[in-house]
Amino acid sequence: MARLADEAICIRHWDWSETSQTVSLFGRSLGLVRGLAKGAKRERGRFGGGFDLLTRGEYLALGKLDQGLLTLTDWTLLEGFPRLRSDLQANRAAFYLADLLQRLMPPHDPHADAFDASVLALRSLQAGVAPLEVAARFQWALLESAGFAPRLEAPEGDGTLEFDSGEGCFREAMGTPGCWKVRRDTHEVLGAIAARSATMPDDPKPMERAARLLAVHLRAILGEEPYTMRLLMPGLPRR
Repeated sequence: MARLADEAICIRHWDWSETSQTVSLFGRSLGLVRGLAKGAKRERGRFGGGFDLLTRGEYLALGKLDQGLLTLTDWTLLEGFPRLRSDLQANRAAFYLADLLQRLMPPHDPHADAFDASVLALRSLQAGVAPLEVAARFQWALLESAGFAPRLEAPEGDGTLEFDSGEGCFREAMGTPGCWKVRRDTHEVLGAIAARSATMPDDPKPMERAARLLAVHLRAILGEEPYTMRLLMPGLPRR
């Protein structure tokens, strides 16, 4: 039986019994895995009282990635992000992050860039960065990692753009059915996000519109609107 180790974020857990848990962990080297932690909820066990959602740690496990649940043998907590349990909007953004990871990341497929973006997002929420800015940056990073990031080329000028989610591109607004109207400042913010720029406009509105645009793009890719998306960004426009 293979011994496995990775740094991971706990993105879901279930009670297996009074003392044990099954968990979903998104790891930097091994990707999304599921495992059984026997005795995880015992205070003096090897898991420190159990796995908490949206925490970062290091795990040890036994098993093979292609053969069902791993047997988790150890979990060392590295970061707890306590703000996520006291700030409602930060909590909603973090649960949205975890939901997207479960929906877009295939099992056992390493995406180190998506893992790093997840850790950065949780740290940013912990530091008090606006949840929709964190969501915009994280959504872009995840779309890029999964191969669904929009192409940002667009015609020059001051006129309104439109975004075709099916084609993943921007063009001059022509009222095309099924496309989304996009302001130029929103498109510029998306370019800054893609370039990993730390400099953003003082006005938060373009960033908020960018977050919502990326959300409707993700909704089209997923074929549904996740409940966590609706909580964080209520009232997303429909076609």
